[in-house]
Amino acid sequence: MTTVWDELADRLRSLRDEADGWPVAAPRDAVFVPPGGSLDPTLVATALAVPEPSFVLWDAATVRRHVGFVRQTLAEHGIGLAVGLKACANRTVLAILARMGLLADAQSPGEVALARSVGFGTVTATGPAFRPPDLDRLLRDGVLLDIQSPLQFAQVEERGTVEPVGFRARVRLPERLRHPSTFDVVSRFGIELDRAGLERVARSPLTVERIRVHTGEALSADVARSLEYRARLGVLLAAAFPEVREINLGGGFLALSRNPSALPEAFKRVGEVFDEAAGTLGRRPRCWVEPGSALLLDSAYLVTEVLDVDPARHAVTVAASPWNVAPWTFATVHVLDGGEPWEFAGDVYGPALYENDRLRRTERHRPTGRLPRVGDRLAVSSFGSYTLVHGRTFGQIPLPPQYIFDANGWQETA
Repeated sequence: MTTVWDELADRLRSLRDEADGWPVAAPRDAVFVPPGGSLDPTLVATALAVPEPSFVLWDAATVRRHVGFVRQTLAEHGIGLAVGLKACANRTVLAILARMGLLADAQSPGEVALARSVGFGTVTATGPAFRPPDLDRLLRDGVLLDIQSPLQFAQVEERGTVEPVGFRARVRLPERLRHPSTFDVVSRFGIELDRAGLERVARSPLTVERIRVHTGEALSADVARSLEYRARLGVLLAAAFPEVREINLGGGFLALSRNPSALPEAFKRVGEVFDEAAGTLGRRPRCWVEPGSALLLDSAYLVTEVLDVDPARHAVTVAASPWNVAPWTFATVHVLDGGEPWEFAGDVYGPALYENDRLRRTERHRPTGRLPRVGDRLAVSSFGSYTLVHGRTFGQIPLPPQYIFDANGWQETA
């Protein structure tokens, strides 16, 4: 008897082989480096007005403008948008996104509760954090669960649910699209796309309506090609499982989100993949993405006071601990006091008695140029995702409070 694996194996190999032959894109350096340009005067004025030695400052207008641009661009090509809650847990910011009509994607029971509490209407979820009682609750409450392992498949089947589910696929990327920032078969998440994995899905009594294909942040020049590959892989899997109605492509397109000309072109191609699929599948699968950094990274700054200056090292020590609040951040640093803001090109250390309490450096940060003075305020970019959500209190140094501002002024948030 022909099995799902028999039908798919050659097609999966052919897709990988074809992708390995795609033209090589021109390299782009340091895609995590924030966009250049001057700071918004309102942001600077607010950063100088808040009476705290350190705080995170959100720009509400930037949140709405950038997320609105991404959402509209995707919608034009039939692609929906969710926010990955693992990137940001600020309730005020998430409430803005909920009111904009985004979905929320959760990795734990706590994130599901957070999504509901701030007003998201539709919540998707995947991950190993869910125990059997959590699975009961997710399915009962209408959370769209994407199963992430064979054991979790069995646990959901034991619940006796009639609710449709999805599954996360462990994607094998072609060599052409691999990068240290991506995770394909080395990932510990997802159902392996081999005979055992696919047959496990096929024999399940559950109704499988969704497939999630995610490989992490694609930092290579070929982010657009990575998205196209995921889309085409999703379509192949949908052909094998005729009840599938939705494909989640994950996130991982920060570089594209910072490039207003490249983003529409990339998702135009993704949309075309799903348009073409309608002819072969007899339906156009719904498509979603669920980024974090691509939506929020550039919408917040850490504002902190200079405590000490080391001219020999061209370095400063500040009141906030980078070790506590910014483990994944690549940042630019602007000095706000003393007239027009200017970019500081040295090292920035925190106050912890720990040698590695330092912000990551980029190629921009060479030890040259001016030095701030003690008491100056610095604005550190790229604090909108994967910063305070990972907050810790090493050395009992408190986490900075969060504020948000718009045309009506500023207020504390959480």
